[in-house]
Amino acid sequence: DNDHCMVAKPDTLEDALNLIDKAAMGGIDIIVLDSLASLVPTLEKYTDDTRKTLKPIDKEARMALAASVWSKWCRTGPTYIADNGITFLIVNQMRSSLTQYGNPNSVPGGKAVKHMVSIALNMRRLEALADQILDPKTKQPIGAKYEYKIDKTRFGIIGKSGQLTVIGTNVDNITALRDIAMDEGIIKQLSQSYWEVNGVKLNGKPAVFEYMGTHPEVMDDIEKQVRKRMGFNIPENIKQSEYIPDDTELVVEEDDTSEEE
Repeated sequence: DNDHCMVAKPDTLEDALNLIDKAAMGGIDIIVLDSLASLVPTLEKYTDDTRKTLKPIDKEARMALAASVWSKWCRTGPTYIADNGITFLIVNQMRSSLTQYGNPNSVPGGKAVKHMVSIALNMRRLEALADQILDPKTKQPIGAKYEYKIDKTRFGIIGKSGQLTVIGTNVDNITALRDIAMDEGIIKQLSQSYWEVNGVKLNGKPAVFEYMGTHPEVMDDIEKQVRKRMGFNIPENIKQSEYIPDDTELVVEEDDTSEEE
């Protein structure tokens, strides 16, 4: 909603974090930080806190300065965000690690940011021509496909992956919901090309897309089933009681120094 959107361009990392704290206590619903990797700490940009002199580019820099600032903010900032019911989105970028061991890809901000977030999505744009969305008339690209992988989540199971279709600046939610529902078995595959949606037999994925787009009540029901299935990740043939018995009790035993049991 551009009419109710405020855009700020902070000078340094500290300014951005202070602005986020003020926005969190000022009735803002959603805060988007774009991007974490582009924010520069004050002591990396200026010679001192007065900000009167820029630091020469060839001057020796302090190691992990941004990670230190983020580590301090992550002890207090998320509290303001959680207490006010705000959604905080952070856009980060991939970097190549200098180490020869482990994962060669890393993200700026240090480990404090990784521990703070509730959901971490690793997203990449698919560069193949077959993954581009073309305009039917002009044959010019108007969108593309993105693949994502859940690196961290507190609401489900990590490691799940999938694809998103973006047309212009909007995400194609119908295609995403259709594909996830097919993977989860909510939309049943009858044969190689026939699918069953809400008891209706359809030929091909485009027909499923069209049916969901023209029947919003069916789409809402599928979304509820997808959220329930992906949130709990429990197969239909297994009862909840088999994971957590109803009569489970927490027993705290005291240390007994005697030899008798």
